Amino acid sequence: MSRTIGALYRFLYAGFLSRLPEPAAIWLGQSVLRRLPLDRLSWFRVADPRLGITLGGVALPNPVILAAMYYDPAILSRAMGLGFGAVTAKSITVGPRPGHPQPNLVRTRSDAGPGLVNCNGFQNPGLEGFRASLASLRHRVPLIVSVAGESIAARSARRAGRVQHLLAEHQAGVRVEPEAGRARHAAP
Repeated sequence: MSRTIGALYRFLYAGFLSRLPEPAAIWLGQSVLRRLPLDRLSWFRVADPRLGITLGGVALPNPVILAAMYYDPAILSRAMGLGFGAVTAKSITVGPRPGHPQPNLVRTRSDAGPGLVNCNGFQNPGLEGFRASLASLRHRVPLIVSVAGESIAARSARRAGRVQHLLAEHQAGVRVEPEAGRARHAAP
C-alpha cells in the first residue's frame, strides 16, 4: 500500500502540482485538505504499537511528524487523521502578522529531490486568535505549536520607529487617533 501512496504522490506532484504556480499549488492543496474527508480513509493510518515513541514525555503513535505548514483548524483537524504521529502548526507569534507579499515561495530541486523555500514572514493570526481557533479542534494526535518570538533588538527598533513616528506627527502638527483612524491638526 505504501508503494501505491508513493506513486500517487509522485504522480500528483510531478505530473500536476509542480507545473502550477506556487501560490496556486498551495491554494489547491489547502482546499483539498479543508474540503475532502481524506482523514476518514483508513489506509492513511497504520496502527502498529511497535511504531509508538515518546517525545519529550508525550506518547506518539509513530515517529512521523507533519512539518509546520498550517494554522487553519480545518486543515489541522484533517491532518491529524492522516496517520502522522503528531502535527506541527505553522509558527505563531504573540501578535497577528500579515506576512510578506507574494511571491514568497520558490521551488528548488537538488539531488535529494524537489523542495520549496518560503519567506512568508510568519503570517499568522497571533497567539490569542490561534488559541480561540483551537477551541473546537479534536486532538487525535498531539499538536506541536511552533512559537516565534522577537529579539530584544528587533523590539527596540520597532519601538524606536514608533517614537520617530510620534515625533514626526508632533513636528507636522498632526496627530493620528488610533481608535478613530483619522488625522487631525494638533493645537499649537
